[in-house]
Amino acid sequence: MIMTNGRYKSVEHRGLPDKTRERLSLAAAYYPHKESVIGPIPELINDSNPQLYKVCNFSDYVTTFYKEGLNERHQTTYAK
Repeated sequence: MIMTNGRYKSVEHRGLPDKTRERLSLAAAYYPHKESVIGPIPELINDSNPQLYKVCNFSDYVTTFYKEGLNERHQTTYAK
């Protein structure tokens, strides 16, 4: 949400098992380098869509994220 300046929001999702077939789940995560700076994509900011999130160090964001746990409020308020 930070990179899209709030334009695209992820939804809470959960899988519903199909009791007739075996289920296989695969998770993959890609992260920028820990010293990368993250923030809204400049092309998504204009007079109609002002910047909602600050630019921050990815390492600091992740450290705070793990400290706070899976609290959605943290994910959006940390970078504001």
